Amino acid sequence: MKYKCYTNILLAILPMLVVVSSCEMTERAVQLADEGYLMFRGNLTGLKLQVDDAPQVDIQDSKKDVRYTLESGRHRIRVYRAGLTIVDRQVLVTTGQGIEVVVQ
Repeated sequence: MKYKCYTNILLAILPMLVVVSSCEMTERAVQLADEGYLMFRGNLTGLKLQVDDAPQVDIQDSKKDVRYTLESGRHRIRVYRAGLTIVDRQVLVTTGQGIEVVVQ
């Protein structure tokens, strides 16, 4: 009789143990892209951007701030208007970082 009681208890606990052991904990790591960005503010009309020795690109003039994505690391940025250099500086871009470039 005594063993029958323990057997009933074990039979009641066993399904709960199966359910609990089937639950698993998942862990997820999200890695950010290894890039940052330049954020341009000010008078953006007629500007061209050159990063390192890459060809110049037009900076799109808009009502909002303009962002350009760059890989992490050191870069030399130059901004031109009407053929004149108006910004020439070295920047260190880190993951997720924004670097503000104010243009007059």
